[in-house]
Amino acid sequence: MGETVSPVLRKLLEERRILRSRTSSRMVAKELKGSELDLATAKASYEAGDHKWATVQAYYSIFHAARALLYNKGFRERSHRGLLKALAELYSRNTLSDMLVVFEESMSLREDADYELVHSEQGAGEALEDAEIFFERSKMILRDSIDGHRRARVQGEDLLSYLEKSKDSRGAISKRTRKHQAPRGRRQKP
Repeated sequence: MGETVSPVLRKLLEERRILRSRTSSRMVAKELKGSELDLATAKASYEAGDHKWATVQAYYSIFHAARALLYNKGFRERSHRGLLKALAELYSRNTLSDMLVVFEESMSLREDADYELVHSEQGAGEALEDAEIFFERSKMILRDSIDGHRRARVQGEDLLSYLEKSKDSRGAISKRTRKHQAPRGRRQKP
């Protein structure tokens, strides 16, 4: 592979924080499905009042959707932060800039909930909203880039059919854009 890579991407490869990989649309589809399942579980945890686990599960929904985007470019991650940096290099700023902010904020919320036991209903609700938007935006990005991929099965359907059929909440995207203009109160302690 003689293509030019950015200095940041080259460093991530040298440090083995990401790896070039033979990825397939099947792997992309599996990560998207994992994202969708984690999102559903996060919603159930939130409804049950378990805000810590809702926060953690919402983050993992974002993580799996982010992995799908990385796999789509022929790379695998070796660290969560490496995944974040690689996406910033592999996709245009216009495509992912607000999504990368959401990914990083959710990672921080997950770490606080998991390791510091700091979480709140408000933080969990925002993490859930962010996860839903990240999932939907990831599907749109993948749908736009699917031309070069072989068809993959996702529990009885191919990736393109899955993307077309799965729930689409485009309205949530504009809500996130409006919300992003105001300061975020996510780090409030219970």
